[in-house]
Amino acid sequence: MEPSEFIRGVSSLVQLRNGNGFVVDKSTFFPLLLKFSMHVTLLYPPRFGKSFTLSSAAVWFDHKTSTELFHKCFPSSALGAHQAQAFFVLRLDLSVDTSGGSADDIRKRLFRKIIGSLSLFCSRYGLTVKDESEGKDAFEYLRAVAAAARFSSHQKMLVLIDEYDRFFNKVLLEGSGCHLEPVALAELSRMVEPLCSLFETLKDISNDDDWEAFRTITAGVSPLAIAESSGWNCASILTPLKEFAGLMGFSESDIIAGIHHIEHIDADSHAHFLSLFRRFFNGYRFHPDAATVYNPTLCIFFLCRLKSAPDLCKRLLKHAENDDLALLGVIDDPNVNTSCSVLSLLGAAGGDGPVLLVIPNLIVRLRRVNALMASMNPAGNHIFREALIDPSADGLQAVFNGFLREPAYGSRVVLHQNFSEATFQMTMARTLELLLRFLPVQVILLETEVCLPREHQTPGFADIVMRDSSGRHQIVLELKCVRVSALDYEDVALQEKAAHARFHQCDLWDYFDGLTVDRLRALRTRSAHQRYYRQACSVENVINQGIAQAREYAQGVRAVLPAAAGVKPDIHAFVVALVGTRVVVQEAIG
Repeated sequence: MEPSEFIRGVSSLVQLRNGNGFVVDKSTFFPLLLKFSMHVTLLYPPRFGKSFTLSSAAVWFDHKTSTELFHKCFPSSALGAHQAQAFFVLRLDLSVDTSGGSADDIRKRLFRKIIGSLSLFCSRYGLTVKDESEGKDAFEYLRAVAAAARFSSHQKMLVLIDEYDRFFNKVLLEGSGCHLEPVALAELSRMVEPLCSLFETLKDISNDDDWEAFRTITAGVSPLAIAESSGWNCASILTPLKEFAGLMGFSESDIIAGIHHIEHIDADSHAHFLSLFRRFFNGYRFHPDAATVYNPTLCIFFLCRLKSAPDLCKRLLKHAENDDLALLGVIDDPNVNTSCSVLSLLGAAGGDGPVLLVIPNLIVRLRRVNALMASMNPAGNHIFREALIDPSADGLQAVFNGFLREPAYGSRVVLHQNFSEATFQMTMARTLELLLRFLPVQVILLETEVCLPREHQTPGFADIVMRDSSGRHQIVLELKCVRVSALDYEDVALQEKAAHARFHQCDLWDYFDGLTVDRLRALRTRSAHQRYYRQACSVENVINQGIAQAREYAQGVRAVLPAAAGVKPDIHAFVVALVGTRVVVQEAIG
């Protein structure tokens, strides 16, 4: 039966098939999953189909899956395929609630979820195991259940672990700026300890007399949760392998198939709607030589909107690129937030150079624009335009301080020990580029690391230059960054907090917010760090250095741009200094 519905928010393959929903069958990858290692890990961005893939794998591998259900779920697969219907399947979902609880509370919640899953597993496969649910250790119960499966008549067991790092990421990443509660290292270690213990237990089970019929597949967002543990060094991460580049996400052929199932989009219009999907949802690449894939959750939302709204389809046939931002509310799923997280950015191979973080597609860029505007205040669009059309130190200061309060930056980024002047320059340049792309203003071109024209005899550089097409209206920005750890504090306790900034984010953010601009400029740099600031011993000295550099560049540009029709070139130069978590902007020449 041809699928007739685009069903959102359902990760169960069986439910989707029963509801005659649109399904992209990934079962061709399943025989390969268990060939690489006894333990495999799948790491992908949020909302990218991990739970659906594990749900599909559970049906594929389950010894109890009936012939009828197998054919219904995998109509293009043959019974008897390698490892199909070969295992007792234990499903573990580790997405426990982390709110309002200590490390011990989280451990208890995790134990209850594991014990509940083990009880269901025993019931499904008729295994008799001593009840360990009353105050017992979940991991001992897991060992007992695995032993019962091993010595049963079937002897094969597959553990599917979903959301393995969910609670860790919630603790570590939720919140923004100074609103992120500091997490003490000891408490964080205690939260991760039961997770590490789980994987150590699974590793021990597989090592018991070399039980080769024991397998695990783990899905999550990143390897951070168990990075410090040796308990799971036996697992293989399959995400970067070319063979699995298409395991998650939709391919272009999947998008075409979806469009074909929308009756009121005629064949002549298919190419136009495919171009919209390419612009808004494509761009994720998990291997340099593989084709890009589309975000499946966002694509299903858009397909659902197209199918339910013929009038929207007619409107989109007239879509032009300058309508992109206005179209965001129509095509974007408000329940999916991937734009304000570092986890939404992907590594892009840059030839033989380093891997760069990039914003993958238009829908995420548009979300970033909205988030950046909101970070400045409800009138963010107006503030940004005014800061560029009639530039002033106050206007630019409002813009840049707003950027730093946007969740993608916030204290987690600017207080990182490796956040440097080069990082600050790149971050601000990319952010300004993004806003200029979607908010048409007088300034249309942005360049970084700009040298003075050859006609000028004195060498000069500017970090960022924004100008119009004629080059006669320019905004020159010289960026400086004085890290929190490079400052000399009178308070010894504050100095210690600055040395371990990521564990004291709120305190440091509050400290810098409480300083007047004069006090901020008077802060002294530590002697051990002064070599990075050309021996400048205070923030004031660093800003003055920037003023001299910006003024030299601006004066050089004025010298080589003659007045046109009696009007001198309109050149504005500013120093933008990030001091701890605050931005100070001073005009160098106007």
